[in-house]
Amino acid sequence: MDDKEKRWKQKRIGKITSSCLSKINTGGRGKSGGKYGDTCFCYLYEVMYERVTGEEASGLDNANFRIGRENEPYAVQWLRDNIASLDLNLPPEYAMGLIEIEHCSVDLPEIVFDEPFGGVKFGDSPDIKLRKQDGACVAVGEIKCLVSKGKFQKYKMSTPADLIDEHKEQMCGHFMANPGVDKLLYLVYDAIIEDVETSRDISDPSRGIVIIYDRSDFGDLIDELEARIREADAAVDEAIRLGVKIETVLNQ
Repeated sequence: MDDKEKRWKQKRIGKITSSCLSKINTGGRGKSGGKYGDTCFCYLYEVMYERVTGEEASGLDNANFRIGRENEPYAVQWLRDNIASLDLNLPPEYAMGLIEIEHCSVDLPEIVFDEPFGGVKFGDSPDIKLRKQDGACVAVGEIKCLVSKGKFQKYKMSTPADLIDEHKEQMCGHFMANPGVDKLLYLVYDAIIEDVETSRDISDPSRGIVIIYDRSDFGDLIDELEARIREADAAVDEAIRLGVKIETVLNQ
């Protein structure tokens, strides 16, 4: 892990992040279930631990995460090499060479971690941003580098509607952190794995799937998640202040 990644991980400590919004968006089970479920509370206790100790509650350095990080630059290069042949309905400036693909982990001095809500402890790290030459962002992007070859093949046979559900909360987080952006580019990349033989180049067209989603595709979910983030963030701080369980605060 290099120093840039260490600083990025430090920024995330004690924050609710887009990558974990699916946990926030869980309710209790059954007819008597509440607005927040066990999965949500387990995650919020990790957030609480980080705020109390200043240390990470769980590491991200598992095998799939490492392979994903190793393949992200390949996925970005794949996109740069193939985007002109994809029917993505991008702004006309792209065809004129006036929009650049920015890899948010590699191309900048610091890994992007946007915190859009002022005092609310929430942050978002998109994988890519498409920018005009004046710096204006016209689209954000999420990359998934799949280790499972079967899953990649299934994705190739799926529709945009099929694929939106699995990561819809994380995508909403990208939109929340970029309120002036209405398009999200979802890139699924067939990861290169050291022990798996392949004859295809990193930019072979068959290695990637790209879908463009509009902000409107998520309906009211973006606003609903923002309300949950604000409520959950305040509840964690209040539980720490009072020395009580988070459930006690959120169930009041």
